[in-house]
Amino acid sequence: MSGTIINLIIQLIAGAIGGNAVGAAAKNVNLGTASNTIAGALGGAAGGSLLTSLIPMLSSRGVQAESQLCLNPSAIIRTMSRAPMLAGSW
Repeated sequence: MSGTIINLIIQLIAGAIGGNAVGAAAKNVNLGTASNTIAGALGGAAGGSLLTSLIPMLSSRGVQAESQLCLNPSAIIRTMSRAPMLAGSW
């Protein structure tokens, strides 16, 4: 199985568990077991997809890139020193 399908399955299962946990904890938003499971699974898939697009290190491509990651202190300092100038140009 590809990493993308496995990630989606994990997101669906975690969302379903989370939906039922929230339904049990907050009685005023409890939709019933089946509805909590469906809503949680949809929320888990949507949230996982959103986080993966916003934070590339969460994707399977990011894991490969992380192993090749090399932190360059001088590049970090240069970028941080330019940040005030970039913020003022908006």
